[in-house]
Amino acid sequence: MKVNQQPPPGTAPLEAGRAPDRAEVQGTRAAAPAAEPTRLPASSVELSEDAQLMRRAAEIARAAPDLRPDRVADLKKRIHEGTYQVDSAAVADRLVDEHLALDPNRSNS
Repeated sequence: MKVNQQPPPGTAPLEAGRAPDRAEVQGTRAAAPAAEPTRLPASSVELSEDAQLMRRAAEIARAAPDLRPDRVADLKKRIHEGTYQVDSAAVADRLVDEHLALDPNRSNS
């Protein structure tokens, strides 16, 4: 993420982590004319491609259905007991189906 903003004219940059003291605040206010509001320069933000992907992923996650705690508890119990069996053929079929669905250049035949 890239943020561009120039400080307003007539202000001094503050040291990181230090709050301005009263004299600095009053001095800044006195420098600006009372009749004219202080206008800050426009700021711009540019999101990197990774940041845009992360934002999209967060949107998708928020739109996903909630977890089913009863199903999660059952699976945890079965895994702990050693009774959970994975159907590897079904997993492989599903992975291939999803891959083909994402690649428009391939056909399902």
